[in-house]
Amino acid sequence: MVGGTPARLFAWWMLVSLLVSGATAAATGEDAEATTWLVGLADPATASDGSLGAKIVSFHPASGFVVVETSDPTFPQRAAEQPGVRYVEANGFVHASGPTTTSTDATNQTEGPNDPFWPEQYGPRQVGALDAWNVTRGDPAVHLCIVDSGIAPAHDDIPSERITAMRDLVEHDDLPQDGTGHGTHVASIAAARTDNTLGIAGLSDVSLLVVRVLDDTNRGTWAAVAAGIEWCTLNGGPRTVINLSLGGSGDSQAVSDAVALAHDNGHLVIAAAGNRACDDCVDLPARIPQVVAVGCTDAAAARCTYSAGGDTLDLVAPGDAITAADPMLGTSGYSEKTGTSMSTPHVSAAAALVWSHHPDLPGLSVAHRLVATAAELGATGFDTAYGHGLLDMPCALLCPVTPPVAPEAPTVSSTPSQSTFRIAWDVPDDPWSEYIEGYRVYVRTGEETARLIATTDADTHHIHHAPPLLDDGRYHVAAVNSGGTSALSDPGCRPLVWTPMGQLDHARSC
Repeated sequence: MVGGTPARLFAWWMLVSLLVSGATAAATGEDAEATTWLVGLADPATASDGSLGAKIVSFHPASGFVVVETSDPTFPQRAAEQPGVRYVEANGFVHASGPTTTSTDATNQTEGPNDPFWPEQYGPRQVGALDAWNVTRGDPAVHLCIVDSGIAPAHDDIPSERITAMRDLVEHDDLPQDGTGHGTHVASIAAARTDNTLGIAGLSDVSLLVVRVLDDTNRGTWAAVAAGIEWCTLNGGPRTVINLSLGGSGDSQAVSDAVALAHDNGHLVIAAAGNRACDDCVDLPARIPQVVAVGCTDAAAARCTYSAGGDTLDLVAPGDAITAADPMLGTSGYSEKTGTSMSTPHVSAAAALVWSHHPDLPGLSVAHRLVATAAELGATGFDTAYGHGLLDMPCALLCPVTPPVAPEAPTVSSTPSQSTFRIAWDVPDDPWSEYIEGYRVYVRTGEETARLIATTDADTHHIHHAPPLLDDGRYHVAAVNSGGTSALSDPGCRPLVWTPMGQLDHARSC
């Protein structure tokens, strides 16, 4: 297990005894069928069967919800009226976003790695993987968490030595065996062994986490998906990419809260847009604002006919007839699968490489690099069919990127000496701080407009200033990047009045 889990959260996690895999659970009486509900709570630790009037089947304290069973049709209304209940929602269905499968045999080798299926792998070539691999193949300290139907670690092309933790939220054990091949296919696109004279070339050599949330029909529930995202967040290292090659048409506050938890912990969530062949129907979780939504291109870099589009689509990547590992055909089996499920691990692997090459970036900046460097497809600029364009792996790694917004204001302090002030400031704590080009230092006396007194480069975080006599000086700093200039910082000191004798009068405050 990577990263520590607080004892309190671990104790709650161990209480999980059942996570349903459909909209209904087993009957609790002869005539009544128990339904599962997701209940958001201000403090899940206070929940009990008695307090909610329903059987609690799993706790998810980090994301702030519990899963309950009850046959009482009035439960949603009753629960919603209780103190501390944030929401009550039905445990809806999700599904894998790439169902089509065709078995595949290896062909002859061409230029590139020595994996025999490389000639059929148009995906890595379409997104520039060879050039990206000249920069990095990936840092093992970066984790890619596959939230899917499980994995087949015994498959010849699955790097079992790079799997650092696994969890099955369907069977509730630590052996998430893949009953459909979907999760293994997705994982191998992103991280199969490369140059091993077997099968395909994976896009990265980063570490893997695996959590199973889809059953043997490639179906799951919002509860399972939210719990899977939470598991990735609690078990991943500081640089964790969460791959969701799944989705559903409904809404779920529990899933949104789990994504917020991942985002607040600095992780990056990437999800399939869906296969509903429409222009305003991106699936959940992909349409959540903090999630990178991925659509599909075919071998000609055209939009897949089934790929969902809309205002929340971020970019596209290869997903049509993608060859990858398929354990349903044996430990050396491979097949073609089609769908935005296959597009998503292309983007997740690219994110993992960006984080390997730029280890200090926050997750939001990694996402911005992927989107801002996408190659133009379709209409100029953003469009609902291609989002911002086609994934471009080498450009995501190396191209200069313009931030979309100005940075936040720095935090400023000042220290008086006998004749000068030392004005110092911290780098703003926001995702766009990496793009700062310099700082502007201002002084404000009395009610006058702030007056520029100095500019610095991005690496300079203090100046010394000798104010004139009787100068009531309040100092402010603004950060500058190509997206604009921040607001002025709060005053860096109390107004310090210089007396004619050169002494400081601290009588007034800001």
